[in-house]
Amino acid sequence: VYDAATLSTPALIKLVEQNEHIQGGIMISASHNPAHDNGIKCIDHTGKKLDAAAEKAISTLFFSAAISEPDYLHMGRDIPWTTAAQEYIKIIHSHFDKNLLNGIKVVLDLAHGATNHIAPTIFESLGADVIAIHNAPDGTNINHNCGSLHVRPLQQAVMSHSADIGFAFDGDGDRLIAVNSRGEIKNGDDLLALLAQHPLYKNQRMVIGTIMANQGLAAHLEKQNKQLVKIKQLTHPVR
Repeated sequence: VYDAATLSTPALIKLVEQNEHIQGGIMISASHNPAHDNGIKCIDHTGKKLDAAAEKAISTLFFSAAISEPDYLHMGRDIPWTTAAQEYIKIIHSHFDKNLLNGIKVVLDLAHGATNHIAPTIFESLGADVIAIHNAPDGTNINHNCGSLHVRPLQQAVMSHSADIGFAFDGDGDRLIAVNSRGEIKNGDDLLALLAQHPLYKNQRMVIGTIMANQGLAAHLEKQNKQLVKIKQLTHPVR
């Protein structure tokens, strides 16, 4: 077991995906929920979340008599992975120019969660002037009236600090809401519309969203000869 301490879910996924010596990952996470609703996310060696069938098989095995009592004289090893966060940050850096955010003031709502140290480090190292809020996790305050489900504090902080932009994460860092300099919320539809203009995706003709995606996004993409495909739920992991 490689103990990576506190990591965001995207960080764990990326590190497992890129490390051929690791066969899977387990995230203990409140996600976007209160601390008392902590759960477990399991991913396979490709970094993809296990499908429902695999989760059911694990649960069945756990509650069966097939697992013997642990023999503490014949167990595996617990190895501290002290560089995990730094390795993820290095991966993110490889995608951007180091001066990308020079002169940009950014407010980050860290939801008292897993992005507490990772996100400010990434933004600051790319040149941004970072103002962090809700960045004092105590084990119980994760997502409490803050983060991506409670965006009002971020809007207020962006306006009061005259920031250029703000980002609100959820507890495990796999949800994001943006706020522009006028305090206007930019949700997943807005971010998809922006990403569709990125050079890496400009020629991509299909954009996948959820059934909650606004029809305005579909109309916007159609003008660019792109099709919005709405999905309800993935029943099998994407390969």
